[in-house]
Amino acid sequence: MTPSAFLHGLELEEHLPLFEANGIDTEALLALTDADLKELGVARLGDRNKILAALEKMRCPAPGAAQGKPLRTRPLPCATPTPHGLSPGPRRSPSPCGSISS
Repeated sequence: MTPSAFLHGLELEEHLPLFEANGIDTEALLALTDADLKELGVARLGDRNKILAALEKMRCPAPGAAQGKPLRTRPLPCATPTPHGLSPGPRRSPSPCGSISS
């Protein structure tokens, strides 16, 4: 999604000149942080929060959303059966989306 379409979708197109003047393309858009938005000149906290929330959804879409893929159908490898019950599965670092990475 282009920065123009992104900002229009949030009804924040007044910030488009700031994005264009600073060379914010789609790749740069996805990497923006709150500090970056402040540096760009997006002064209103509410606008920054809207932008950051929408960027988070773009970075980490819900499973199966947007791609048209079905949700995971096999169980996560959380536990391994043993003769004495269940043992903890492998330790995994959380993904940036807050779910288990596979």
